[in-house]
Amino acid sequence: EICTNSLRSKTITGGAWIFLARFLRTVFQVVRTVILARLLAPHDFGLFSIAVLVLALVQKFSNLGLMPALIQKKGNIVPYLNSVWTVGVLKGCGLSLFLIVCAPLVGGFFDSPEIVSLVRIASVSLLLQSFSNVALVYFDKNLDYRRYFAFILAVTLTELVVAVFSALILRNVWAMLLGLLAGEFVACFLSYALHAYRPRFVLERDRLAELFTYGKWLFVSS
Repeated sequence: EICTNSLRSKTITGGAWIFLARFLRTVFQVVRTVILARLLAPHDFGLFSIAVLVLALVQKFSNLGLMPALIQKKGNIVPYLNSVWTVGVLKGCGLSLFLIVCAPLVGGFFDSPEIVSLVRIASVSLLLQSFSNVALVYFDKNLDYRRYFAFILAVTLTELVVAVFSALILRNVWAMLLGLLAGEFVACFLSYALHAYRPRFVLERDRLAELFTYGKWLFVSS
């Protein structure tokens, strides 16, 4: 009963922190959009939306479900971390290269030559994400959402500040892209600052196959 009460208390506290984090993130995003709407043209928002759409699509179609598999896995997950991180890095590099090569096709589809360089630079965000510390999975696994709150707040504030200051200087779509990349850079940096674990390049097929048994359904649904 004591254990149950402790888990219930931890769940409620964690839920409060994650709600607050998402609420503030939404507020900051609205503030950023309102400010940028006064500084940039609608055309800039359209270009940025296309770049974000392309990023979201390639991420959705490459979701292997390994991180959720780590979260649900009982017991010690440390032996799996290096392999999951390595797969993430390889996937990030592959997706970035894919976008660099296919960017002209995206530009042609939307009849916008400007989008080519935008998509190519935006692909750097996938690299930064892939190199983030895989040990962040412990935030979800241990319901440690207090540090998750600090993480999200720092990343969102970075995106806001960099995008607004860049817009004041550049007055074009690159301000939003710089905000996105700055946020991803801070997220990557904080992922190592908030957890002592340091991943290494290791590929263990048996462990990956075990995780993919669970993650394959997320891959199919994506």
